[in-house]
Amino acid sequence: MDRGPGTTAALAVAGGAVFGATTSLVNALSSPYGQLALTDGPLRRLAVVASLLLDAGWAWAALAVAGGWLAGGVRRGALTGSLALLGAVPAYYVTDAAGRGEELSG
Repeated sequence: MDRGPGTTAALAVAGGAVFGATTSLVNALSSPYGQLALTDGPLRRLAVVASLLLDAGWAWAALAVAGGWLAGGVRRGALTGSLALLGAVPAYYVTDAAGRGEELSG
């Protein structure tokens, strides 16, 4: 199935948003200080490892590379990778704020 550029861009933004929200949620589960913190046990240890992996810079870079690979071609790939990150960053911070019960305004 051949995807048009609009579909590819939408998939990149949506995939980035899922990645960003998942990263924030895993951080909240692995932190002993958050409202969503897991109690000590194997699930919390798994969440800590997942948090360390998802928070690494290479994981965010891999998101952009995967978005670029999805588009194919150098220019479209660069744009699509950037769109994936543009979806991930706001989703990360919105999920972070929601998890802490903070408002997003000023």
